[in-house]
Amino acid sequence: MLTIHIEIWTDESQIAQLCYDYWRLDDEQEAFDIGIADLAATCGIAHGKIPSTVQSSCTASLLDLECSSCGASYVLQSRSDFLALVKSPLPLWTCSVCKQQALEKAASAKQQREESTRELIASNIAAIRDEGAQFEQLSFTDAIYLLSVVRAGGSEDLSHISPLGEYPLALTPSLDWDKEILTRLEKHQLIHVHPDSPPGTILPGDDEHSWRYYPTMVSYVVPSPNRGPSTPRFVEALSAVLAGGNWPVLWRADARLLHRRLAIEEVLEFLRCELAAYDMALHPGEKTMLVVRELLSHYSIGQSFCFIWRAARDAAAYREKNGISRQQAANGIPGSIQRSIERAIANGWTISHFRRHRDAQETALAQILFTKVLKLANGGLETIPPAD
Repeated sequence: MLTIHIEIWTDESQIAQLCYDYWRLDDEQEAFDIGIADLAATCGIAHGKIPSTVQSSCTASLLDLECSSCGASYVLQSRSDFLALVKSPLPLWTCSVCKQQALEKAASAKQQREESTRELIASNIAAIRDEGAQFEQLSFTDAIYLLSVVRAGGSEDLSHISPLGEYPLALTPSLDWDKEILTRLEKHQLIHVHPDSPPGTILPGDDEHSWRYYPTMVSYVVPSPNRGPSTPRFVEALSAVLAGGNWPVLWRADARLLHRRLAIEEVLEFLRCELAAYDMALHPGEKTMLVVRELLSHYSIGQSFCFIWRAARDAAAYREKNGISRQQAANGIPGSIQRSIERAIANGWTISHFRRHRDAQETALAQILFTKVLKLANGGLETIPPAD
């Protein structure tokens, strides 16, 4: 049996009586004693206005249902509200005031955790700056990666590096490589998550001394040593060393490997773009990679583009003529390229150098490695890369 407590707000006796009659229960206490039509006839108020008149003139509280936090009684909004509650066991309920207080408390706690995390990150950056050892023995790959990230996403004063999605210049030909570079540089403490990264991109860790973050969504800072040059001067000096060419032996070996990898990624990017232009797609596996490596063993990046362009064009035409699926047509492209390579070598064909695809752009990594450091003409597109 549920009990309704009524608190009257009006001085009009007729309206007060209407409120009592509206909320009066029958003998079984599970339904209302007087129908709305009978109430309207008795008090002379239109049928449709009865509920709003009652709601503005009294408060009906269900004494059997209390807020789990403050103990306040549940306020009924309508007869339907009561009838829905009486049909089943009473639920656990929290009033709107307590819910709002809980939300505000949670928001405050979240803000405090975020502030503590930012302070922890700032403290970590300061400790890395004090030590500064990470910049003393840079590998060639790390140096190229760092300059590329700074070029692609560095702010005007180099005080921070923007989130990856905001780079005005593509970092590499593939998102996976972008992520790899950011993760590697952060691991080697050559960049560090910025404490003022966009909201929601840094999260408190499992304990008070750690944090989690989204690598492609946060901002970064170059934690240049306190005892060394500023970040702009350090970048300038590193750029000069790389461009000078007077490198350690290990750097030269790394340069060949990185040149080869970037050439492969450039070719794969052209393949993706060219297939997309014909509404086709191919997920490169070992077969495709074998063909790409063979291409680059004999031809430049630009000439490799030419082979891909012809194979994609022919595959699209064959699909249109013979009614095969897009996937079947795309799957035949690696074999088509391989046959073309063999014929071109056997017949001594002269292969044209193509430019990058119209839907691709020269990346920061290509600008740094091919043009600035290796000083390859035409952005490296007309040079056969080093062998594996």
